[in-house]
Amino acid sequence: MPTEERSSDFCPTCGKEFTPRSLQEHCSSSHLGSFCFFPNSKLTLAKEDDGRMADELLAANEKQGEVRTKDGRFRCNWPGCKKKDHAYDGIASLRRHLRAKQREEYQRYLKDATNGVGPAPQVNYQVIEAWNDLYIKRAWRDAAFHCLGLLITPLGSLDEVSFGRRQFILNNVIEADNQFGEAVYNIKSLTRNPRNANFWDRYNDESANFRQRLLAWASTPELIPDITYEWRFINDIIIRTNQILEHIRNVGA
Repeated sequence: MPTEERSSDFCPTCGKEFTPRSLQEHCSSSHLGSFCFFPNSKLTLAKEDDGRMADELLAANEKQGEVRTKDGRFRCNWPGCKKKDHAYDGIASLRRHLRAKQREEYQRYLKDATNGVGPAPQVNYQVIEAWNDLYIKRAWRDAAFHCLGLLITPLGSLDEVSFGRRQFILNNVIEADNQFGEAVYNIKSLTRNPRNANFWDRYNDESANFRQRLLAWASTPELIPDITYEWRFINDIIIRTNQILEHIRNVGA
């Protein structure tokens, strides 16, 4: 009697072989990404780890509210979930539901990232968060520097009060640039693309020049013959460094 062949399919992400039914279950609750979507969770993994993600989902669900019902079942507390407050007989069932919800949110994110066109990219949320942090720190630094530019616009006589205000803002620029520099270092430690090597060298040169002129202005302002020219010169450096960073991001990690 001939043996009936067993049909099988392969996961497009990990390449593992499954029966059609098992593949459907696998794809609905596996490959959960490296960033936890449960509200208020701050977990970001260096690489995808479904086990750790599932543990975080259970912990976040418990922090969100009471998990056990009066009859000893387990409740989903994910805000906005269609099955929120639905009770599960066992913790394994709740865990499977939370994994499926994480997978659903992850796929929605990937679809938004590509506008629904083309294959979903491999997303490193640690890099995304690092770039977001860099943009925030850069906006703070650049805003402080432009405030400085407003104060040096000729509006009449420059008295001691205006001088003191300029130095105060200048010190704010330096403080903001310190934090921006830390954000840049974080990006550099996470990106290893050799095509960016020359651009990082250019960035380092421009950044050192920016820092040197800024500190000279702060320490010996009386030696700056034309502060309007100096501000414009430093602003040009800022523009160039921002353009270099955008190129580095466009090239990718």
